[in-house]
Amino acid sequence: MAFVLPPANGKFIHAGGLALHYIEDGVSTAPPLLLIHGLLASTDAYEKVRARLAAKYHLFILDLPGHGYSDKRDDFSMTLADQAATVAAFMEAVGLTKASVAGQSMGGGISLVFAARYPEKVDKLVVIDSISYPFKMSLKGRLATIPVLGSFLVNKLYNRKILELFIKDEVYYDASLASANEVDLMYAHFNTPAARRAMHRALVHLADVSWLATDIKKIRAETLVVWGSEDAINPVELADLLLKDIPGSRKLIIEKCGHLPMNEAADAFCEGIIGFLDEGAKTE
Repeated sequence: MAFVLPPANGKFIHAGGLALHYIEDGVSTAPPLLLIHGLLASTDAYEKVRARLAAKYHLFILDLPGHGYSDKRDDFSMTLADQAATVAAFMEAVGLTKASVAGQSMGGGISLVFAARYPEKVDKLVVIDSISYPFKMSLKGRLATIPVLGSFLVNKLYNRKILELFIKDEVYYDASLASANEVDLMYAHFNTPAARRAMHRALVHLADVSWLATDIKKIRAETLVVWGSEDAINPVELADLLLKDIPGSRKLIIEKCGHLPMNEAADAFCEGIIGFLDEGAKTE
């Protein structure tokens, strides 16, 4: 039986000229925490840790432009800077003046730009296996950025089986944890012409992130750098470069874990970021 994408289970709001889908959870009086997913993902990326984080924080989980149920407009660039600007517009639209921000992979890159360019909006920062410094893309990623060929591959040839192999071979350390439902959800969100075009634009921009170091060095928010020790996409060595360039930052390396710590090591992930976010918090 063909997989049918379930209806959106969150809310929609217009921000930055886009209709953005998001999930709001937790107690409205708790400290706000904004969660930003990575490339090809959606709000589902944080589903395994959502309940535990919602018990502590006022959660906002955003579907980025071109992803999930949010708008997939061809006139949106998908650069990290434009996505960071969209995050700023989203916060204003939902009435958040300031929040702690956590982003994974491409969402980590967006969070780094956001913290550098909108420092007044960031309380604490958590970056997870983040796009940050130049890195060697996988063969699938490099092929997708080649002019003409890359567009053809992403828009016409990348199918569910290729996505499944990518998730099992490169995203997870323990491939048995990659469920068929996770692959189905990700592929269903990706498998529309507009979403495929958005993913291709994003990949092209991620091929060169050499400029990002300038933004990273401007960050002054308290920062926790979280990484899976066996990340096959963004090598764990990048974590130490972030620690060097962000004053006072700390790291949490999760052993025997790949690119998605919140899925592959949910308990260690939650304990680490809750400890960091709660440190120094006022108590009644």
